[in-house]
Formats: sequence, structure tokens, C-alpha cells
Amino acid sequence: MGAGGRMLDSSEGKDILNRVPVDPPFTLSDLKKAIPAHCFERSLIRSSYYVVHDLIVAYVFYFLANTYIPLLPTPLAFLAWPIYWFCQASICTGLWVIGHECGHHAFSEQQWIGDIVGFILHSALFTPYFSWKYSHRNHHANTNSLDNDEVYIPKRKSKVRNYSKLLNNPPGRVFTLVFRLTLGFPLYLLTNISGKKYGRFANHFDPMSPIFTERERIQVLISDLGLLAVFYAIKLAVAAKGAAWVICMYGIPVVGVHVFFVLITYLHHTHLSLPHYDSTEWNWIRGALSTIDRDFGFLNRVFHDVTHTHVLHHLISYIPHYHAKEARDAIKPVLGEYYKIDRTPIFKAMWREAKECIYIEPDQDSEHKGTYWYHKVSLPQFITLCVLVLPTICRSRNMGAGGRMLDSSEGENILKRVPVDPPFSLSDLKKAIPAHCFERSLIRSSYYVVHDLIVAYVFYFLANTYIPLLPAPLAYLAWPIYWFCQASICTGLWVIGHECGHHAFSEYQWVDDTVGFILHSALFTPYFSWKYSHRNHHANTNSLDNDEVYIPKRKSKVRNYSKLLNNPPGRVFTLVFRLTLGFPLYLLTNISGKKYGRFANHFDPMSPIFTERERIQVLISDLGLLAVFYAIKLAVAAKGAAWVICMYGIPVVGVHVFFVLITYLHHTHLSLPHYDSTEWNWIRGALSTIDRDFGFLNRVFHDVTHTHVLHHLISYIPHYHAKEARDAIKPVLGEYYKIDRTPIFKAIICTGLWVIGHECGHHAFSEYQWVDDTVGFILHSALFTPYFSWKYSHRNHHANTNSLDNDEVYIPKRKSKVRNYSKLLNNPPGRVFTLVFRLTLGFPLYLLTNISGKKYGRFANHFDPMSPIFTERERIQVLVSDLGLLAVFYAIKLAVAAKGAAWVICMYGIPVVGVHVFFVLITYLHHTHLSLPHYDSTEWNWIRGALSTIDRDFGFLNRVFHDVTHTHVLHHLISYIPHYHAKEARDAIKPVLGEHYKIDRTPIFKAMWREAKECIYIEPDEDSEHKGTYWYHKVL
Repeated sequence: MGAGGRMLDSSEGKDILNRVPVDPPFTLSDLKKAIPAHCFERSLIRSSYYVVHDLIVAYVFYFLANTYIPLLPTPLAFLAWPIYWFCQASICTGLWVIGHECGHHAFSEQQWIGDIVGFILHSALFTPYFSWKYSHRNHHANTNSLDNDEVYIPKRKSKVRNYSKLLNNPPGRVFTLVFRLTLGFPLYLLTNISGKKYGRFANHFDPMSPIFTERERIQVLISDLGLLAVFYAIKLAVAAKGAAWVICMYGIPVVGVHVFFVLITYLHHTHLSLPHYDSTEWNWIRGALSTIDRDFGFLNRVFHDVTHTHVLHHLISYIPHYHAKEARDAIKPVLGEYYKIDRTPIFKAMWREAKECIYIEPDQDSEHKGTYWYHKVSLPQFITLCVLVLPTICRSRNMGAGGRMLDSSEGENILKRVPVDPPFSLSDLKKAIPAHCFERSLIRSSYYVVHDLIVAYVFYFLANTYIPLLPAPLAYLAWPIYWFCQASICTGLWVIGHECGHHAFSEYQWVDDTVGFILHSALFTPYFSWKYSHRNHHANTNSLDNDEVYIPKRKSKVRNYSKLLNNPPGRVFTLVFRLTLGFPLYLLTNISGKKYGRFANHFDPMSPIFTERERIQVLISDLGLLAVFYAIKLAVAAKGAAWVICMYGIPVVGVHVFFVLITYLHHTHLSLPHYDSTEWNWIRGALSTIDRDFGFLNRVFHDVTHTHVLHHLISYIPHYHAKEARDAIKPVLGEYYKIDRTPIFKAIICTGLWVIGHECGHHAFSEYQWVDDTVGFILHSALFTPYFSWKYSHRNHHANTNSLDNDEVYIPKRKSKVRNYSKLLNNPPGRVFTLVFRLTLGFPLYLLTNISGKKYGRFANHFDPMSPIFTERERIQVLVSDLGLLAVFYAIKLAVAAKGAAWVICMYGIPVVGVHVFFVLITYLHHTHLSLPHYDSTEWNWIRGALSTIDRDFGFLNRVFHDVTHTHVLHHLISYIPHYHAKEARDAIKPVLGEHYKIDRTPIFKAMWREAKECIYIEPDEDSEHKGTYWYHKVL
């Protein structure tokens, strides 16, 4: 054989230039036999259900837009309209697809029913049903025939016009794509552009057009009458409602349907792997196999799977869409290499095809001169080949200390230690992860932001509208439910902001920083300040000398009050204090962070936490927070302080609580070692974390809770890939992967937004960093987190995970540093107090004082752009973070003025506090575990630190928290993997990690209590040769 098809499936790593033989070894009959018989059954009831479903959803979108958008202030309306247009165009495209299915006799057993339904749906969406049906039938009968196909017939080299060459550059491609997507379908209908060349003018509205046969002309006329009826209805609507209303509510969504339709069909038929044939080579089976499936993500379902079942559709077009995936999967083994799918993100694929698929020519050395392939205009093909086979540069590391592992679901001993030096390198882990897990999709990341914002708005709407109507007893119950739900979903936004800080939101850092800055500022987190200190944490994880946060105390450093609090009441107090004040104190005083030579916090650009390059961005983070404060001020003036506190303040505190909870649990565990400088290295630190399982909150928090081990190893994997990546590395990590599935809590939903904001900070939200930063900034600011400030400090955390010298958070105390009050609190009442304090105040104190973070030479916080946490380059973004928070404060002020302080506290304030509680809980559990080592500068390196985290199992909260709880090990290894890939990525690296992957499935409350009881200080093992590797010990 000579020519054939080329294939790309990024999920399977196949070569884009792999060709298959021209003539397949199967027939259409073989394919039909492989498909279950019921897949050919067309159910009128089931098909009608999808029509009714889509119509109801479209009406809901219309009702919401028509009712509420006019009530929004101008800036919000400018944001709301595009959201409506996208949603309405998407669901109407689904209706268009059903109309297309009617034309293929796949709607019901009766063709006349299908034609009636298709005629109504297509006419309403400005498509002449019968005209398009017949030309589309010709397309299916002559697919990829250069002589007889009806659409997308590419040009041969000799026919490429001069303007095509002039447009073969980025600005020209943008113009071409916009022109094709917006005007392509109308011009195709009007002039048959890109279609078959007839001897005279042809269009889809003229019954006498050469496109149609004599038998079809009357039905073409009926199609025209259908469109005239739609135009008349529009005329009546304009008279009643005005042209602007009709354009906004109907016109633009219909244009959007046409855009989607052109985009889908263009990508199905345009690809370097797809051949075209002239009359000497073409036959039906060759043509039908010369199409490709595409993956549109969540839109696959909205578009009724037409996007990724197109190969099947060209082979057997009358199978209904609700059987299409099953039928496709049934014929894939028969098709083998003849089945083609490209999972490249859609925007990237669209740009690539516009760049590379310019003209067609046969291969010079092929015997099949009638088989044509796409070529570029300018670059020779060998350059493309060189780029595609560019070798991956891998590096290896030698390790020192080790980690401990707990997965209660697998019966592992919590104190089981693994060898200090893992038998794998970071390169081994990356190789285990599917390539697509590293892809950052701006659209997919943005979807999670929009999703969380919509859910948060629904919670707000329900609370604001209905709770005031409830009688007092029910209202007292309803408010905590709202705070929990709102704090959970807002924590998801915070996580996306965090992901932006890791450049895991998009391919563009500035997009990530913009999103992260907005999200974190709105959640009272100085984005850049936190980003840089968090970066230090990742770079020095569990290093006793350099980690930025959750640095445990050594026995000698445990204070007396710690002993007093080492009892149930004390632990309750400690937990409440940590969860509520932990984050603010960390930001303000760098509490629990690295010890610098002077005061360090996340708000001072001159803080020793930051470098000269970061200081201006720290200042921007502060400005972002100031903007949020100003917004709160306006909200208080408009709604009253009580309204602002209830609606915004408490949820933001909740975000901080969740954040502290998550990070505390990720880094606090009896199985987690800490290392001094003699033992720490990066891989040791990165493996000294633990995943946690927050149950349904995992998803709400975008999987940050149970992919933390991954995150510390590879922090730029987006959260939507984190689970997949985590699962991929678990076999590699083996016992080095730690997850504690101890149930965390069994309620909360708003932390998911904070998690998305966190993901923005890791550049895991989209391919564009500026988008990530914008989303992260908005989400985190709204949840009282200075996005950029936190992003940069969090980046430091990832860069120094479990380094006692350079980690940014959860740096445990050495024994000699444990204060007396720590001993006093080492009892049940003391632990209660400590936990309450940590969960409620831990995040605010971390932001305000860098408590539990890296010790700088001076005061460090996340709001001061001059804080030592940040570099000169980061200071301006830290200032932006502060402005974001100020804007939130101003909005709160307006809300308080309008609704009252109580309303704000109930609707917003308590949920935000809940977000902070969750965050502290998650991070605390990820980094606190008896199995997690910390390293000083003599032992730490990045891979040690990144592996010194542990996954946790938060139960149903895993999903709510977007899987951040049980993909944390992955997150520390590759933080830019999106949360929706985190589980897959985690599972992919687990075989590589082997015993270096840690997860503790202990119920979260039990785990939190146990870590508060047992993880008091750190000391090296007396009989160990690794004196720079520190492990948690009890005060006893």
C-alpha cells in the first residue's frame, strides 16, 4: 500500500504521521455486525425527551437572562450577557444536532415525524432544513472526494491564491478564523462557498439550484417558507420588545449556533492525517474513514456526542446519538488504526489546523497519485517532523531520607517507613503521566470558574431571597447551611486561584496571574504574596530550614502551653484557633513558616519572604485586597454590616478555614518526615506530604485535597487532570504515596471556588496564565485571599516543600523550639482550642504574619508588597491582590449598607470563614503526618520535599473540593495539572512513585485530632545517619 490515513490520539501517544493502508481489511457489514442490535433502534419517546430537555434548559437560560440581567449593574451585565450567549448557543447547538439527526432518519422510525421536528428546529435556528438535508446527504455519499463532495473541499497548491499566502501569519489566521466561524455558514448557504463546483451559480435557497433534483425542489421551497415564518416572528418580536432585546436574547445565540456548527464540522474534516481523493482513487469506504473525532470536553454531552462519534456517524449515519458512543466503542476494535481521534484542546487544534492545513498535494514518492494530503504554505514538512519528535530531556536525582505511608483502606501501618532515597526520579513520574494531563485548557479551566461562580450565585440568591422569609428557628438552621455551602464552593475558587499561581490555569502566565489575583483578592488572599511564598514551600517542602509553612516544632521548642492544650478541650481550642486565625496570622506574621532574620509577612513588599523581583507584585496583591476592602465598604454602606458579614464575610472566613484545614492535613501526619539541612533534598520534601479524602468536597475543592502528593511533585498539572495524573504515578510511587482517607467532614461546598483560584495560581486553569490569574484573582479576592501574594508564597511552598529552612508554610517546630504553652495545650481541651484556633484564625494569621511559614529576617505578610516573601517582580502583583481585597471590602460595605451586617455575615462572611477553615484543614492534613519527613538544608532537595506530602480522603468532599484533597502528592510534584485531570495523573504516577506515594484514608476528624495529638515537634531519629531528616514526635 501507499497512502493512507494519519492518526493522532494524544492520550495514546501515537505519531501524528502514522499512515494506515489505503484499503481497510474490513467491510461495512463487518462493522454493523460488531454493533449491538439495540443500537440501531430509534425510540421516538427517547429522542423526544432530548428535545424537551434542551428546550427546557434553553427556556431557563432565557428566563434568567430576561429577568435578572437587566437588574444587574453595568459592569456585571457586560459579564452576564456573554455568559448567557455562550450557554444559550451551546444548548441550541444541541437542538440543531437533533435536527441534523432528523435529516438522517435517526430520530424515530417514521421519517415524516423526523422531518417535522427537524424542519421546526432548523427553521428556528436559521437553517433551511430540507435544502441542507439534501446537500448534506450528498456530502455523506461523497466524503473527501475532490470531485463530488459537497463541503470542505480543500484547494490544491496551484489554486492557492496570493491573499492566502498573505494571511498565513498570526494576525491573518485570526482574521481567517473569525471570518470562517461567523460568516462561513451563511456564505455556504448563499453561495455554496467551499462546496462542489457546479456549472452555474448554486445556493441552498433556490429550488432550481443545481444542488437539488426535481423531486427535492418542492421541499426546498418549504424550507424557504419556514425561514420566512421565522423572519415574520422576529418582526413581531422587534415591534413588541425592540431590536436590541431580540438581538441579545435570540440573534447572538443563533449566530453562536452557526459558529459552533462550523467549528465542529471544520475540525472533523480538517487534519494533517486526513487524505482526500480524486476520482482515480476515491471509493465510499475510503472517504467515510477519512474523518476524525474531536474531544470538546463537557460540550460533548451538550452537543449530544456528535463531536466524538463522527467517524461512526460517517459509516452508519442513522444510529441515534444516544446509542452512538456504545456503537463507536463496539466498532473501534474492528477499525483498529483506522479509527482516528485527536484530543488536542479545541482552540489549540483550531489554530493548528488553520496554520498547517493550507493546501493539498499527493506525496511525491507515492504510487497513489490520486491521494492528496494537507501541507503548509511555507515550512517544509521535515521541520514539523523534527518538532514532533523533539526528544524529552530527563534528569535524575539521588535521594537521601525517606517517607512513611498510611492508607487505611489498604491496611498500611501508619508508621511504616520507606527508604530515604526513592528508586525513581521526577522524570520517571512525568513519563508515567499521560501527555494530555500536562495540557492546560483555558476553556476547561474557565468552565470550572464559571461553574463555581454560578453555584455560588445560586447559594447567594437562595439565601438572600428565602432565608429572611423563614421563621427564626429555621433561619438559625439555614444560615449555617448557607455558610457551609458557600464556603465550600468558594474554596474551590480559591483552589483555582492557587492553581493560577502554579501556572496550571492556562498556557499564559499573565492570564493565570490575572485570574488568580482576582480570585484570591476576593477571598482575602494576597495573590502574588502567597504565590511566591507558596512557591518557596513547594521548593522546600518539609525542610525544617527553608520550608515556608507548617514547620513543626522540635521537642525542645514545644512550649508549656502546648502541653496544657494536649487534651481534648485544648485540641478543640487549638483547632478552632488554627482554622479561623491560622491563615490571617500566617499572612500577617508568617506564623508556622520559615524563620527569617527579621519580621516577615505577606503584605510587606520588603518582607524577607520575597525577592527584589517579586516586591512590586506583592504591592499589587495589597492593592487588590484594598480594592476588596473598598468594595466591602460600599456594600456595608448599601446593605449594612450584618448583611455583608452573613453573605460574604463568614463564607470567606470559611474559605480560609478550609484552606488551613486542607493544607494542615496535607502536611501534618505521623507518617510525614521533616528534614534539616543535612538531610533534605527536593524529592524527599515533595514526597513528605499526604493526600486526604474530603469525600464529596474533593470535587468541590477541585481535587486539591486528594492529589496533594502529586501537586508537590508536579505542581503545574491542572486540577482536572490531577486525579488521572495521581493515579498514573501511584504505581511508581508505591509506598511513597501517602493518603489518609480518614473522613474530614461530611458537609461543605464553597471551598471549591477557592480551590479553582488555587489552581489558577498553579497555571492549571487554562493554557493562558493571564486568564488563570484573572480567574484566580477574582475567586481568591472574593474569598478574602490575596491571590498574587498567596500565589507566590504558595509557589515557594511548592518549590521548598518540607524544607525546614525554606518552606513557606507548615514548618513544624523542633523539640528545642516547642514552647511551654504547647505542652500545656497537649491535652484534650488544649487540642480542641488549638484546632479551633488553627482552623479559624490560621489562614488570616498566616496571611497577616506569615505564621507557621518561613522565617525571614524581618516581618513578612502577604499583603505588604515589600514583604520579604516576594521578589521585586512580584510586588506590583501583590499590590493588585491587595486592591482585589479592597474591592471585595468595598462590595461588602455596599452590601452591608443595602442589606445589613447580619445579612452579609450570614450570606457571605461565615461561608468565607468556612472556606478558610477547609483550606487550613486540607493543607494541614496534607503536610502533617507521622510519615512525612522534614529536611534541613543539609538533606533537603526538591524531589524529597515534593514527596513529603500525603493525600487525604475527605469522602464526598473530595469531589466538592475538586479532588485537591486526595491528589496532593501529585500536586506537589506537578502543580499545573488541572484538577479535572488530577486523579488520572495521580493514578498514572503511582506505579512510578511506588512506596513514595502516601495516602491516609483515616476519617478526617479522627485524622485531624490524631495529628494535633501526635505531631507536636520534630526531631531526627537518634540512631539514624540522616541527622538532617526530622520526623514528628509526641510531647510524651
